Amino acid sequence: MITRTVTLCLAGQFMSIFSTQHAHAEQAHDFARFWAAVLAVEDRCDDFYSITDATMGGHLTADEYKRASDAVEDLRPKMAKSLSALSCQAAAEAVADLGGLPFLKVWERR
Repeated sequence: MITRTVTLCLAGQFMSIFSTQHAHAEQAHDFARFWAAVLAVEDRCDDFYSITDATMGGHLTADEYKRASDAVEDLRPKMAKSLSALSCQAAAEAVADLGGLPFLKVWERR
């Protein structure tokens, strides 16, 4: 019985470690998608530019930010393609939603 309890405790600890690492990896990927989408809108829409604080990644650890930064250029054309059917305004709104931020926390217009 003690062996089973110890085994279950160890399994729980391993799952906790895996879940935490997975959550961090997802957070970095989600931010990379958001960042790439912001850049895609800026590339296509001259009237829109992002507010720097929106793409700083201050909520990420240094390792997460590095992973996000490494993924941005690969994701950028994919996000541009995903947003290409939308008007600039609609694309900018969709990107703000993707980042979970209010529109005015992400975008300014020229």
